[in-house]
Parts: sequence; C-alpha cells; structure tokens
Amino acid sequence: MQSNDRLEISRLIHRFGLGPKPGEYRALVAGGIDQARTNILTVPVVDQGIANVPDPILTDLGPFPPQKTSAAATFEAARNQQILSLQLWWLDRMVATTHGLTERLTWFWHGHWATAIGKVEYALPMFNQNQLLRTTSLSNFKDQARKMIVDSALLFWLDGNSNVATSPNENLAREFMELFTLGIGAYSELDVQTVAKALTGYNTVRSAGTVSFDSKKHDNSTLSFLGTSGLFDAPAVSDYITSLTNDQDFIAQRMWFRFISTSDPLLDKTIVNSFADREIFPLVQALATNSAMSNPLYSQAKSPVEWLVSVCRAVNVLPSSSRLLFFTRRP
Repeated sequence: MQSNDRLEISRLIHRFGLGPKPGEYRALVAGGIDQARTNILTVPVVDQGIANVPDPILTDLGPFPPQKTSAAATFEAARNQQILSLQLWWLDRMVATTHGLTERLTWFWHGHWATAIGKVEYALPMFNQNQLLRTTSLSNFKDQARKMIVDSALLFWLDGNSNVATSPNENLAREFMELFTLGIGAYSELDVQTVAKALTGYNTVRSAGTVSFDSKKHDNSTLSFLGTSGLFDAPAVSDYITSLTNDQDFIAQRMWFRFISTSDPLLDKTIVNSFADREIFPLVQALATNSAMSNPLYSQAKSPVEWLVSVCRAVNVLPSSSRLLFFTRRP
C-alpha cells in the first residue's frame, strides 16, 4: 500500500468519523483505500454501539424561580444535572458509536448553526436541536434549514422571541443569511430588514423547547428581498434563500473548510456541483473521495472535543466514567 493511501485512510477515519477504535485502522488499511472509503461512508441501519447509550432524562423545569430562595437552589441543582446529563450523553454517543459519520456530521452542524447552552440555559431545547441536526445531518440541507429557522434553541439564541411586526428584531435574519446560508456580501441591509419582518410572530417556551406562531404579531405585508416578492413566513423564507446559488457555494465552501483545508479556498466545481440539489450526503462523498484527501499539505488540528473523543475511542473509555467527569464540568 502506498504511504499516501495510509494517510488518506487516517484522514477519512478522523475527519469523517471520530477516530478509530482499537484495531479499526489496521483493518481499514488491510482492506485498501477503496474499501475504507466504502466502510466509512456507509451508515449502518443500526449502530450497535449507540444502542447501548440511553437518552438522558430531561424534563420541562419551568421558569427560573426568584433568586436566593430554596426553590431557586433546588431548581439550579436540577438544571445543572440535566445539562451535565446532556453533555455526557452526547460525548458517550460519539465515543460509543460503531460508525462515526452521523455523529461527526451532527457535531459539524452543531457548530455551523452556532447555538450553545450558555445563553439557552436549559438542556431540553438543546437536546431537541441535537436530535434535529442528527436526523438531517446527511439528508437535505434545505429541509434542515426549514426546521432550524423555527428551532426553539436557535430562536431564543438569536432573539427571535422579541421579533414582532411592530418592532422587528434583525438578529436572526442577519445570522441566517450571513452565517448559515449565504455568507458575507450576498445580501444588503435592506434584505436583513425585510427578512426580519418575515420572521416575526414566533415565540418559544425556552424551558420546554416548544415554538408557537402568533399571526397577530407577524408582518403579513408583501415583502421584497433578494430578487423576489410575496407573502413570507419563516419556512418560506428559508426555502427561498436555500434555493439561491450563493447557498450552494457557501455550504460547499464551509464543508471544504471544516473537512479538507482551512487555508486554501474550494476551487473544485465538481464538489460544489455535488450540492446542486442541496443533498448533503453527495457533498460528503465528493469531499471524501477528492484527491485533496491525500495531499500532505492539507493537515488539520483537532478541536478539544474531537481530541477527547478520539482518545476515548482509542482506549475504550466512556466520558461518563468517573475519571472523566472533571473534563465535562460546566464552567
């Protein structure tokens, strides 16, 4: 086997998986590069490793009680326990999985949609979002974006609760276009103001992770943005924006940056073209089979979470074990 094949197999298992378990890399090398690609990119119907990781028990804790009361102390203890359970549950899934592609893509989309427990503060809405990202992680980005634009954790994170027709809040509209779908320079300030109007009327109960729509707080006027006009709500806005060519280019570039190169831009149009229908799996395939995977110049550093997970997989230790609890303690 050529040395570049060994390098490529190593990159495949670390970038499109979560690192090898004992003996896994040796078996992939023995099977050759073509078989390694097939194994890493073929998601099993049932993941036996994850089947042994139970979901966390998360409940609606209700609103924060008044500070400095016994109720507040009890509430805070329960909230912190639920957050810790959620964190350990996902880390355990990433370590226990027998096939890392789905969890690896869930981790990627979690970073892409940029929502965190620090502001959301409740475990339940973050768990719901995590499951949403997992079920759409390798399917269709247009479908994922349509669901994410009305996701409870994202709405709260980007101040969607305060976005009403009489006083539009532009935060979600701006970030949806700049960070999630189109990229900087693909829209105007007027587009931000108009899309914000289309996103009015949504409300979330943060503790429960539920979202409702109030038509009385929604801007029902005809809106014009990014070359179109009409009546829009959040899903309709998402569908239109993700149909634009800039979205195809932006998401392909983001995945190239995260999975292949943090230094050179994506210039290979065959990779961009693989995302023409906004199907995520063909884009992943195009990246994983591209010649850049064997280019020694395209090295990447692991994030702290990826490093921890790969080490735990290598030594068969679940993060929820007592020896690792210190690492997952919430700051």
